[in-house]
Amino acid sequence: MTDRVRSWARDTEMLAPVPEEADPGFFEHRAMLAFRALAAIYLAGIVLAFFPEPNRVSLLLILTFNLAALILAIVYLLIARGLRQLHRWAVAVARPVLVLIVVEDIVLLITTVLDGRIRVPVATVIAGWALLGPIGVQPIPRPKVFGAVVLALATPMLAALVFSHQVFGWGGVLDVQQSDLVSSVVASCGPAGGNPGTPAGEPPDTIHLTYDWAWKKGSPVPSGLDVVVIGWTGDDAQGRPLYLLGDFLPTQPGVYDGRRGYPSLEMGNAVAAASKGSWQWGIELDEQQLEPGRIDVDLERARDVAPGSQPLRFLVSYVHLGLWHVDVPLTCEW
Repeated sequence: MTDRVRSWARDTEMLAPVPEEADPGFFEHRAMLAFRALAAIYLAGIVLAFFPEPNRVSLLLILTFNLAALILAIVYLLIARGLRQLHRWAVAVARPVLVLIVVEDIVLLITTVLDGRIRVPVATVIAGWALLGPIGVQPIPRPKVFGAVVLALATPMLAALVFSHQVFGWGGVLDVQQSDLVSSVVASCGPAGGNPGTPAGEPPDTIHLTYDWAWKKGSPVPSGLDVVVIGWTGDDAQGRPLYLLGDFLPTQPGVYDGRRGYPSLEMGNAVAAASKGSWQWGIELDEQQLEPGRIDVDLERARDVAPGSQPLRFLVSYVHLGLWHVDVPLTCEW
């Protein structure tokens, strides 16, 4: 073995492990069991994460959270293996990593309680039990090259678990925001809009409405269901609806007329309730991929028009994942 290899091996503390094994009851043995238990919990959570109710959680959140959990599970098993034979690097990093686990779990507990949910701090109990064990190896070694690498890998992965929802979840930093949506609506309100036989000043037989939207930026892995709500309000002189929804016109891939569902269902229904007549289009983001979109719809006049009919007021709304909506109003007057 060359001198350079010997020097690296000595620095990483991987040569000639101490022949003794961790004694039961002492910190090193407790920490070994704690890291094994935490790794098992993470691996079980990863398996269960592939069987969620469809479209209930951000796909980007699932991928990043479970990737961080997988890396941490590998790191924990590596530390546990080192603690079993009292490798100095493992003894050196065990306490700092366990303290980070406690901090991460407490922060997650606080955030879940503030969100109105209940979470049992299992990781804090397991890591705390290990930290309370009596010291078996003295003096405690300091992390060198290999231990520092393990510690540097565990720290950002634990941070990723803490801030996963705020960064990777729906409405997080990497998601599109309300200010990123650009939308417009155009309607053929008069005879020039395709109803040349309609007298001037009289509502046309058919009103064609076009709603366009686009995004200033995208999202790495869009998922979930957005909703576009087209609502209209306007009666004739007798108080009866002046226009009814006509035939459905073709839409682009990922946009489906009449589709409603989680997470935009509740907000979409609330927006629709603001208009006397309405219809919704569901946008499957994993298919549509936040590309520019368009919806065309025809409204047919319900009956002959008597003098005194009301203007027709449109309210077109884009609902993003039940988090926010952007409204575009338009009025047809005759």
